[in-house]
Amino acid sequence: MRHLSIVTGFVLLATACGSRYDAQHSDVPHAGIRSDAPPAAERGNAEFSNAAYDPTGRWLLTQGSMGRLIVWDASTGDLRAQFKAQLPDQRWFFSATGDRLLVTLIREPGYAWLELPSGAKVSQVTDGDYHDTRLAAISPVADQALVFKHEALELWALEPAQMLKRVDAPWSPERLGPRCVGGMAATYNDKKCWEWSPDGRWVALAFSDPGNTRNPSKYFLIDARTLELRPIEDKALEEDYLAAFAFSGDSRTLAIGLGEGLRFYDVESGQLTPLLPGVHRRNQYLGAMHFTGSETLIALADQLEVNLIDSGRRRILSRHRPPEDDWEGVFRMSRDGSRVVLYHFSSDTLEVLDGRTGKRTGWICPYFCNAPHNPVQVRYAVSPDGSSVAVSHFSGTAVWDTDRDAIRFPLMDPALPLMEDP
Repeated sequence: MRHLSIVTGFVLLATACGSRYDAQHSDVPHAGIRSDAPPAAERGNAEFSNAAYDPTGRWLLTQGSMGRLIVWDASTGDLRAQFKAQLPDQRWFFSATGDRLLVTLIREPGYAWLELPSGAKVSQVTDGDYHDTRLAAISPVADQALVFKHEALELWALEPAQMLKRVDAPWSPERLGPRCVGGMAATYNDKKCWEWSPDGRWVALAFSDPGNTRNPSKYFLIDARTLELRPIEDKALEEDYLAAFAFSGDSRTLAIGLGEGLRFYDVESGQLTPLLPGVHRRNQYLGAMHFTGSETLIALADQLEVNLIDSGRRRILSRHRPPEDDWEGVFRMSRDGSRVVLYHFSSDTLEVLDGRTGKRTGWICPYFCNAPHNPVQVRYAVSPDGSSVAVSHFSGTAVWDTDRDAIRFPLMDPALPLMEDP
């Protein structure tokens, strides 16, 4: 028997200082352990440090200790397979069909392309040591991978494994892939310095030159068929930095989130709209997160503020602001854009928003929430359709319904001891 706890770098400082967090929300119908929580032994012992649903929503994958990956049936919680592998950059690289996963294997070179759910190796990219490469992304429409190296940008087919294209990298050779200065302070999210368009044609890329004290970003569109780089040039862009990219569903519009707001780039014409400034009182950045309609976009502002944007009229339609004492946390969004799930660090709660309206639909209390606690970050993953969220909490690991704040099923790992009440 054991108590479940995962302490991560996100909370080490607060834990070391002995801090306790006690932000509470009056509209959350729980405070502490839920009254309907089952005994600890039935709450789910399959703690994870990382998790993701495959793009189709059939499988839920979790990463436990010692490089152990577990494949669960996402509809039932049944454990289907487990194997040892490592996630490149702690990120998940699925095929578009959800039946393949790109990983690294202990004592094997390069990257391994595995079949799901079994984990059987299908092929291997063995061109050089993976420590000298950086896996960027998997195409959303084909089994192809974009790979960054110190002096090159490469496109690889994965089944069978072979390099398709190679061009000189636009970044400085001392760097392993692009680095962009900026980001979204006080909020953890999954965005990087690059984004693949839904139709698989384009990759948006930004990076900052080393040694520049102002560190502005440079912006490009990469043609994924040829790896030709098209600069996105504008004088105002030269003085700003990237927060996050997002393509529209038809891949015709690229939203470029910046340190001062948001701009929209027409992929066909190359036209860039004037700046839509952010309005947060502390910081004006707007990180483009996900288009939820033909012209509506969810953008993340400072301190976990969620903005709903009209890209056609370049207007902020609504702003969802967290309470003053509970703005640290994590942003996750469903693949279809229907749900945003925010983790609030201080209150230990998960807040659910409608991605189409930016309005709150409810809360999720993962066995314990909304009460004084020692800070331990919750790990979670949102299903592609937004209907469920897998949560690993110190009080148990389970899959929850996002619309009802109700448990669907616990995740039980027979290789681990059951939990017990503290």
